Amino acid sequence: MHALMLLLQGCLRPEVLEQAVASGLVRVLLLYVSPGEPHPAVRRWNSDQLATLRSGALSRLHTLSPLCPEEYERAGGPGTLLAFAGSSPGATHLEAALRHLHRLFSMVPETRDALGSAGIIPVLLAVVADTVGSGGGGGTMGHLAGERAGNGHGALTGVGSLQPEPVRHFALLCLTALCSVHAENQRRLRKAGGVGVLLGALEKLRGLDPLLPAPYAVAVLDCIWAAVVPDRKSAAKLLVDGGMEALLGHLEQGNKSHRWEGCKYQPKLKQTKLRVEGWGEKVREGVEGHTCINTE
Repeated sequence: MHALMLLLQGCLRPEVLEQAVASGLVRVLLLYVSPGEPHPAVRRWNSDQLATLRSGALSRLHTLSPLCPEEYERAGGPGTLLAFAGSSPGATHLEAALRHLHRLFSMVPETRDALGSAGIIPVLLAVVADTVGSGGGGGTMGHLAGERAGNGHGALTGVGSLQPEPVRHFALLCLTALCSVHAENQRRLRKAGGVGVLLGALEKLRGLDPLLPAPYAVAVLDCIWAAVVPDRKSAAKLLVDGGMEALLGHLEQGNKSHRWEGCKYQPKLKQTKLRVEGWGEKVREGVEGHTCINTE
């Protein structure tokens, strides 16, 4: 195990990286995050050693995959990470996997097409919605879309947060990166019930301390802006399901540093030519002066 960790550290040097990739290092790293029956090379380690190696593998994949995206794809990296994220790993490893995916989407934008079509969006939505626990196994995330399809945004689980906030935060960042200026992934998010999930996340922000800035709240707002507002059908559903009221309620009652986010929404939402009864009056009651939103 020590030798493998030294090799992973050495890959920070370009000459070592080139030789290691040519020798199949990416494929070896993926063995340690592949769910299901472990490879014989992995079974030799005990659970503590495997957890350490898995963390190291995720960390190095985070660094290596944008540097050798062709080899990463040939080795089955996108499919392996998708399966791993959907297998309900422990929170620490899931957060590391989401950090890796977010960096990959940002540095190699074409990977958004492959993972979007492979089904990563319902998996990420399930993390945001807390519909599965951390480390429970079973890969139960895929049922999310079916549950959401019949009842709009529905009710999120009321038994407390099953995923830590940093995990949900990175799931939101991944969704934002996947859907930014990407109409097909915006459509996929809508089809997977994403409008309801994000509206549920927006409504949950009422539980935050308004005196403290909350990066998680900004991530929710940014995700709605990138993934919902540009899609006409998603924006219409957001308005019809009370999204404007929830948005303005947060901007009015939440931390003041979040109010600038509201300036992004109105021009695009007005293009839907929809009005939700009561929200304009709510603006006039005091939100307008803080959020740059008007009611014309």
